[in-house]
Amino acid sequence: EGQLGIGEFKEISFMPTKIKALAGIKIIQVSCGHYHSLALSEDGHVFSWGRNSEGQLGLGKNSRSQAIPQKVKSLEGIPLAQVAAGGTHSFALSLTGTSFGWGSNRSGQLALSGNKVKEQIYKPHSIGALKNLSVIYISCGYEHTAVLTEEGQVFTFGGNSSGQLQPSPRSGQRGPQLIEGIGGRVSQIECASYHTIAYVYTTGQVVSLGRGPSHTSNPTHQEAPAENSDITCLLAAEDLVDIEVKDIFAGAHANFVTTRRVSHTRSTGVSMKILPEIIRINQSLVKKWR
Repeated sequence: EGQLGIGEFKEISFMPTKIKALAGIKIIQVSCGHYHSLALSEDGHVFSWGRNSEGQLGLGKNSRSQAIPQKVKSLEGIPLAQVAAGGTHSFALSLTGTSFGWGSNRSGQLALSGNKVKEQIYKPHSIGALKNLSVIYISCGYEHTAVLTEEGQVFTFGGNSSGQLQPSPRSGQRGPQLIEGIGGRVSQIECASYHTIAYVYTTGQVVSLGRGPSHTSNPTHQEAPAENSDITCLLAAEDLVDIEVKDIFAGAHANFVTTRRVSHTRSTGVSMKILPEIIRINQSLVKKWR
């Protein structure tokens, strides 16, 4: 589908190939969806390539699938901090905290609101439902999305076929819903196809919602449900003696956690992301200026 960006549509590429179209451009982040890819450059430009069946490239309604990275012109002039690719939808987060979404919205994964909600958006669209949540990070699954707020809360929206939002939907409500029962503040989130994982740094746990491990005859404590039955604890605090979580990663059927050793004086456990920080106005500082 052209998702490798190497300039040709071929079934398989066995050798790593440099993406010539991005040569000389400093890329600070890459995000892969099911059949499309996104890249964010240091100067804030977004590039997309691969399948465009649902408008997930953000290049417009008449744009076909692309085998070469294309600049998403609708986002030019907006300083961006992060991009996220899902199954057939995409998101970008600006340095000021504005969320832009595009692609498929058939399951509500773009959190669009209004009387006539569109099933597809072909160009980046400012998401009003996320405007007041102080979003600092976005992750996309196959047909769902999760956002992390400045306060360490997680909101999810979209498809919930495997309980990846939280198995008990609130009266059929659509749009961003707060995940309850995590038991602390979250510093990292990642969406896989049908599950969502989060690092709760105040408790030292990595937890999961949605499609879990296959049933085994000898379950370990990592597979045991947390206090809230909707949430499974993948990694407990007792597993992290003298180490802390650095980064978490979620794949279609697997999760990975990288760690680092810490001194006897335990740190906060908040990972230092290489992505630009979201700019927030400190209200107490504004009051002082006034």
